Amino acid sequence: MKSAIHRNGGIPGSDDFPKGRDKNTFIRPLRIIHTEWSQGWGGQEIRVLLEARLLLERGHEVIVACQPASPLALRAKACGVEVVEAGIKGAFDLAAIWRLYRVFKEKGIEIVNTHSSADSWAGMFASKMAGVPVLVRTRHLSVPVSGSFLNFIYDVPDAIITTAKRIKEMLVSNRRIPDERVFSIPTGVELQKFSLDKHFSDEERLKRELGINMESPVTSMIAVLRSWKGHSYFLDAAVKILKVRPDAKFLIVGEGPQRFNIAAKIKDLGIGSSVIMTGHRDDVCDILRITDVFVLPSFAYEGVPQSLLQAMAMETPVVASDAGGIGEAVRNMSTGLLTPPKDVDALAKAVIFVLNTPEKVHRMVINARKCVEKKYSTDVMMDRIIGVYTDLLRKKGRIGLSDRAVIN
Repeated sequence: MKSAIHRNGGIPGSDDFPKGRDKNTFIRPLRIIHTEWSQGWGGQEIRVLLEARLLLERGHEVIVACQPASPLALRAKACGVEVVEAGIKGAFDLAAIWRLYRVFKEKGIEIVNTHSSADSWAGMFASKMAGVPVLVRTRHLSVPVSGSFLNFIYDVPDAIITTAKRIKEMLVSNRRIPDERVFSIPTGVELQKFSLDKHFSDEERLKRELGINMESPVTSMIAVLRSWKGHSYFLDAAVKILKVRPDAKFLIVGEGPQRFNIAAKIKDLGIGSSVIMTGHRDDVCDILRITDVFVLPSFAYEGVPQSLLQAMAMETPVVASDAGGIGEAVRNMSTGLLTPPKDVDALAKAVIFVLNTPEKVHRMVINARKCVEKKYSTDVMMDRIIGVYTDLLRKKGRIGLSDRAVIN
């Protein structure tokens, strides 16, 4: 049984966080628009919606400009976020640029925050045409960025926000972007939601729904089904784990372009009775409550993954590959277990270690929860993001001391 610990609350604690910021003060409502070109639903789109929702909760005016009928559009509307269906077909879609320009002008937008490639180009042109004071680009993945002078999309924004220090370091070193223009702000965890303090009485129902015996240990991988997430290595490790723990069950939670390939590999390995592909689930909290080991064997492109931090917040033992920004949160034998990318033997041994010696990982899960509380809560994330926004507006002369009011 995982042990709950007391919540200490998030506090700003990053070298990137603008100095002198008081999170108990409120800057006048800001007018912000987030743009997103993607038609999918994964960590990036989840973060866009999370930011928009939390900005609204803090009293700011927020719009999400995204693709018509996309998962982000539908979910944003359901959350009460204003949506503009931008219909961006490409980076130089003149019609989309004109649509964005009109929205920026009509709504008096002060901050444009772009998230993907095509919308970053369209949003950049539209924001400059409309005279928007602040342009911000959020970079979610540690995919290498071209250093070509034609790729000036990273030179124009007033600031770049990354989801991991590793991505910031890559932009500064490879793309030669000035360090002071790049801010590492990982996606925050909603601590009240992802907490063992919440009573959960449906473990038996959920396991029965998934076809899992109450006594079977559960190892879960929660990630979009993309090749670089490492599902193939997860399955190869499962074969080795089953030789030691034949009663083990493995959950693959998520949807994505690799679904067919993953299902085919499960069949080829002959482990269909032990591996359950759940598809996308909105009840990630409950999945983590029945999970004995969370595994993320990514080998490229990661920031600091949301599902990883959520598992840490839920005091679920974590085994992950040391790829991208994962090592920023998972400290080996302190907040979890780190393995080399693509090392199936190391991955299997780490999972077996957790399953067979739970008493040895008890301190790790306590440390992991404290780490998330201190560095990766949504309060920390939003304090930093709003700090970046307001500092940029202040430098542009758009915010003065008279705009600050103390929250009661």
